[in-house]
Amino acid sequence: MDRKESAGIVRMNLTTLQVCYRLVAMIVKSIGKAIETCGKTRYQISKETGIDQAILCRIVNGGTCGMKTADKLCAYLGLELRPRKTKGR
Repeated sequence: MDRKESAGIVRMNLTTLQVCYRLVAMIVKSIGKAIETCGKTRYQISKETGIDQAILCRIVNGGTCGMKTADKLCAYLGLELRPRKTKGR
């Protein structure tokens, strides 16, 4: 593999990582909105899920969390991942 091919792989991987980062950010943002609108306090959610209140606070305030935490919160809040319908497709 020459330098051009190697550089192409690096560029492709960075693009893939950027897409993944944006997807995770969108998912966590949706979880944060669901936490705020579910009608339960962060304390209640924390007690019922075992997730620390500090992590819930971080998510609501635009921070991130691990995949296990995101998965547990999605299940608890009744969220599911599905493709978004786009116009023209």
